[in-house]
Amino acid sequence: MLFFTGSTADLMRRTWTRREPAVLLFEGRLPGVPIRYRAAWRELVAGIGRPDLHMHDLRHVAAQRLLKGGVTIGVASQILGHSSNILQKRYGHLETGVLQDAALSVLGE
Repeated sequence: MLFFTGSTADLMRRTWTRREPAVLLFEGRLPGVPIRYRAAWRELVAGIGRPDLHMHDLRHVAAQRLLKGGVTIGVASQILGHSSNILQKRYGHLETGVLQDAALSVLGE
């Protein structure tokens, strides 16, 4: 399940007038075919002077921010669409501070 902010949901409602589940939100010129974004992405990253930036880098930053912000690996994995095992292996060390704070608050130290 995906969750969106109110402003994103409003934008989607205005953009996506057909509500059938099989219809893509970002459909290309051919029905049922998603928009191809690679050329636009290359142009964007070249324009900002970061040709080495990849889409996955943005997911990585999002995962770091979620976990450093106190979101559990289970919740972050659902938000990002990763398995919690993958997030635990890659980002588990970021939960250390949250776990320590939780333990200290329960133990009263």
